[in-house]
Amino acid sequence: MGRVRTRQIKVISQSILDLAGKEFTADFEHNKVIIGDYADIKSKRLRNFVAGYITHLVKKKRDQEEYKSEITPVAI
Repeated sequence: MGRVRTRQIKVISQSILDLAGKEFTADFEHNKVIIGDYADIKSKRLRNFVAGYITHLVKKKRDQEEYKSEITPVAI
């Protein structure tokens, strides 16, 4: 089973993604820097949790888009 993330992490991550969704990538280190530009998070641990969750969401979205592009319509 995976790690359970608190509601606080999910809410902060979603609000930051709404502000700057296009700037985030699947790279955790890059996302940590971007979060510093959009949120004033004092705790390094909380910032890392948020960056990790955003990275997870970006990868999940990318995988879903790749799966949709692999599915080809079947002609009947």
